[in-house]
Amino acid sequence: MNGEETSPKCWFSLCAIEILKMCNTEFHAINILERPAMCDFVKKYSSWPMFPQLFIDGEFIGGSHIMIEMYQSGNLQKIIHN
Repeated sequence: MNGEETSPKCWFSLCAIEILKMCNTEFHAINILERPAMCDFVKKYSSWPMFPQLFIDGEFIGGSHIMIEMYQSGNLQKIIHN
């Protein structure tokens, strides 16, 4: 994500944090702004050019827009609490 869990640096990162909190799940956020090499690697790994990016059990789920859609449909909660 862009920033820290307690101080996100963009609306998209804030949105991702809030969605995960609403799912009542523990998560680990990495400030990609402090790790440029990791930023490039993750973009290549996921084939997704933007942050934040959600991974569950090592599988890329998507960015904040996808998280919003999945949360609204209930699919994100199902994946998280499976």
